[in-house]
Amino acid sequence: MVRRTQSQHKTDDQAYPVRVKFVIPFHDRSRWWGLQDRLHAWLKELGPRRHAIHSGGWSVGRQAMAIYFHNLEDAQACVAAFPELELADGVGAPRCYAPAVEAKAT
Repeated sequence: MVRRTQSQHKTDDQAYPVRVKFVIPFHDRSRWWGLQDRLHAWLKELGPRRHAIHSGGWSVGRQAMAIYFHNLEDAQACVAAFPELELADGVGAPRCYAPAVEAKAT
């Protein structure tokens, strides 16, 4: 039987309790590259053990990135530092079934 190591994003998902997903703004690539540089510099200042970053796959029909944090304060600081980044929120999407949202609607 072939044994494989677990992918890094699964390891990070288990290690870091807070995940924030942002939509990648590819509609304006020149803005994205500058934003990406600022984000990576901010994360570097935060420190390597306090975050991890991975592709967030596709969310609401757009590509996303996932940033994992050790605590809620770091996640909130990241969201506050980059207000131009849109959260990859798909709760209102037609394909999303969220029982809590359905219960409020009725």
